[in-house]
Amino acid sequence: MTCDKKEENVIMNKGETMANVNIKIEENLKNEFEKVCESMGMTRDEAFENFARAVVDEGAMPFEVKASDALLQGPYNSFDEIIKEADQEIEKENKLQ
Repeated sequence: MTCDKKEENVIMNKGETMANVNIKIEENLKNEFEKVCESMGMTRDEAFENFARAVVDEGAMPFEVKASDALLQGPYNSFDEIIKEADQEIEKENKLQ
């Protein structure tokens, strides 16, 4: 997708069908996001499309996703701790057999 900044027209690839995606985010976050996008010479929609393409191309998030300490719930500090505990439980079960 290219954007003609003079005419503010978006030119799509031939045969490409566009779809609307609606998301809800905090208004302040939206405003700050738009400022950052503008500073990089792109619109909010172009940034989201770039993000979506990166997810599809990589088959994953294009960055590491972590839970902050404030968001972690339960006795675990990381996914690795959950896996470690699960592995220990499996080892215990295997020893009992």
